[in-house]
Amino acid sequence: MAGQKWSSMAIQKMSLKKKALQIRAAAAALRNHETYIFGPDMGTNEQCMAWVRDENGRAVGLPRELGGIPLDEIGAIGWGLRHATEVAMRQQNFELHTARIVIQGFGSVGKHAARYLTELATAVRLVCHFQQSCTDGRNRQCCKQQRPSKSLLPSA
Repeated sequence: MAGQKWSSMAIQKMSLKKKALQIRAAAAALRNHETYIFGPDMGTNEQCMAWVRDENGRAVGLPRELGGIPLDEIGAIGWGLRHATEVAMRQQNFELHTARIVIQGFGSVGKHAARYLTELATAVRLVCHFQQSCTDGRNRQCCKQQRPSKSLLPSA
């Protein structure tokens, strides 16, 4: 499985029609590369993965209606980041319970990563969202559009 980086900042701002054309074209171009499996990335979602599947027959992160698992809802990537962080910390001889962690982004991945890391008694000190203000572990200066729930960040 591989993440695609063609879903850049530009694709996030495209109209739905243009986005569908771009994603379908990329999927069609890789139709014969059977080892490449598309998955959701920045600027894409379950609908985009359905378009991919229409074009080449394979994608992960499909909508429920097509038998997919709602990766954003269950926090699958955040869960993986939690475990990757644990392994990296052990490898570097850092104590997870004394670590201070900063998370860039409070979207589909960041909010779940913050939740899972906080469950490990890790001090998530800062959560920043792209082009918005930041919040610290005490919920000060929260993002205007997507205020993190107090349950996700440790109380100080």
